[in-house]
Amino acid sequence: MPKTRHFLVLVLCAFAADAHAQTAQPRAEDPRTALIVGQVVDATSGKPIANTIVTLTPGAVAVNAIAAFPVAPPGVPGVPRVMTGPDGQFTFRGLPKGVYGVYATKPDHVDGAFGRRSPGGLAQQLVLAEGEKAGDIVVPMWKFAVVSGTVVDEAGEPIVGAQVRMLRRTYVGGRPKFTAIYGFMATMRGAVATDDRGQYRFSGLTPGDYVVGIDAMQGSIPLSLAQASSDPTARSAQLSQIFQVRGPTSLPGASSGALQIGDAVLALPPGGLTPPPPVDGRLAVYPNVYYPNAATVSRATVITIGSGEDRSGVDFQLTPAPTSRVAGSLVGDPDAVGNVQVWLNQLDSQDSSVGIDTVAATITDSSGAFVFPAVPIGQYTLRALKTPASPRSGSTTIIQAGSGVVFSTSIVGSGTPTPVPTEPTMYALAPVAVGHRDLTGITIPLQAGPRVTGRIEFDGSAPKPTPDQLERLTVQLEGVVPGGGTGVPSGHADKTGGFSTYSVPAGKYFVRPSGSLPGWTFRSATYNGRDLSESPLDLEGADVTGVVLTFTDRPADLSGTVRSADGRADADATVLLFPSSPQAWANAGPLRRFRAVRATKTGAFTTSGLPPGSYYAVAVAADAVGEWTDPRTLEALAKVATEVRLDEGDKKTQDLRTKEVR
Repeated sequence: MPKTRHFLVLVLCAFAADAHAQTAQPRAEDPRTALIVGQVVDATSGKPIANTIVTLTPGAVAVNAIAAFPVAPPGVPGVPRVMTGPDGQFTFRGLPKGVYGVYATKPDHVDGAFGRRSPGGLAQQLVLAEGEKAGDIVVPMWKFAVVSGTVVDEAGEPIVGAQVRMLRRTYVGGRPKFTAIYGFMATMRGAVATDDRGQYRFSGLTPGDYVVGIDAMQGSIPLSLAQASSDPTARSAQLSQIFQVRGPTSLPGASSGALQIGDAVLALPPGGLTPPPPVDGRLAVYPNVYYPNAATVSRATVITIGSGEDRSGVDFQLTPAPTSRVAGSLVGDPDAVGNVQVWLNQLDSQDSSVGIDTVAATITDSSGAFVFPAVPIGQYTLRALKTPASPRSGSTTIIQAGSGVVFSTSIVGSGTPTPVPTEPTMYALAPVAVGHRDLTGITIPLQAGPRVTGRIEFDGSAPKPTPDQLERLTVQLEGVVPGGGTGVPSGHADKTGGFSTYSVPAGKYFVRPSGSLPGWTFRSATYNGRDLSESPLDLEGADVTGVVLTFTDRPADLSGTVRSADGRADADATVLLFPSSPQAWANAGPLRRFRAVRATKTGAFTTSGLPPGSYYAVAVAADAVGEWTDPRTLEALAKVATEVRLDEGDKKTQDLRTKEVR
């Protein structure tokens, strides 16, 4: 079983929904006679931690302890936060009966929580009866870790301003996912710059698995656009707004942070990876690289760091790579091909599930022409995307983040969704093989993307949502690559229960609503007898109409008690629930069928809002759970799990024995 000691944010979110459903909110008239006494300790040494803020929450609220800057959870109204003394102890007096969570925060530690057994792991609910005195509450915390190293060039000289990224490895739907970590001094792409000695340092890291890489993504702009404005500051701001890469970007006339290469301007960040002088008229550049010297994420060495570890010596020696010029045009509607963002993405040849790396980015001129002046030799996918402006919001903001592209839209008024535009999203997609000769004159059609429309139905007798509640429900098209969105804003429902998405590039997508409708639980997104929330839709060409999003007021619940081998209630157990079909384990689709919940102090557990189906349920020691959605781990868990069939509206009880998984 993997040794990692952290959990997926998606699992925490699912747990939060369960915890909320179980939380008994204390009423004003409840007698306030309960008491909580506990201690905050270092999870590794067991020593008390002083000067820690402890917060009592209504229920075991899930908190993302993996963030570099964790946000304190909301406290119980009327119950002030407390600070631990030198002995690490804390006390909450005069509490009503209810369900609580106990959380601890300190700037140099990962957030701690009662019942948590690993950094970012599941918290445990504390159920207090009237007048109960809970005096054995221990809240563990883990120290942040540090990773540092040096970046030098081919001659061993330090490189100043190199952008170093850290990507945290987790698993989503049985596939690895790499997420950029935003440290204390990181830029928008999650990178920190090397100093005048070529050294970098990432601090505030949650213990776990990471990949470290050099972010050498280049931005370029047609010379005609660079010369269109006589104001160097305006030109610089234009490029920075387009790419949002590493802060201010220089253009000719503003500083020496850019190179004019033929009919294009290669933009460089101030002090960044300036390429060496051209050889025989051909430019070489420093490419993206992952520690120790890998071209793609899947070939990189995964670094596992522990609590409080200071890992140094994660060093890079960069070597320039030969490049070729790639130039061409987007063809199509003359009014659509200008001012379009274009990216060259390097697919991971070892494992396409880990996503893409953006190697170069540019923008087309008014005629649709684009040019990448210096692309390293390799295989790429050219992607272009142009989303329409909303009728009332104005425009869509493009942000280059991590290994992908994120689009954000403005909101009209207070809580009013941005209208879905009737104009299509325009996109282009084509493979590009870059060799030792320039690749010019290529033409790629700019196409209108398809969209998904349909209606929302409610199966049950609960009060139907109001028109305003319906209008706030968003409908997402999620790419099959973990964490991979469409690159397009989400659509949403209207006041009558109809919905429409933005049009999107061709590809395979899941259709899923996002948001809550009081009293209702999402059941399915059906089209031609398939549930598109679990089986992806292949969008190609024409729009897809008639998709039905169904909500039910009869969700399935599973509860029970976990007991150890000797028959005693096991308060240290975690209950894992996952599909009984192995075909679903490596599919990023049925994520809502994967649940992890902590048992209470009495060994009780509950998970609610489950889709109907056949599941495996297994209880394991809380500290034995790592990246459990890895298919290899699920295979081991299935051998000792109990199969449970849940039909719609079931309130099933299934007691479990804690199992040891090898």
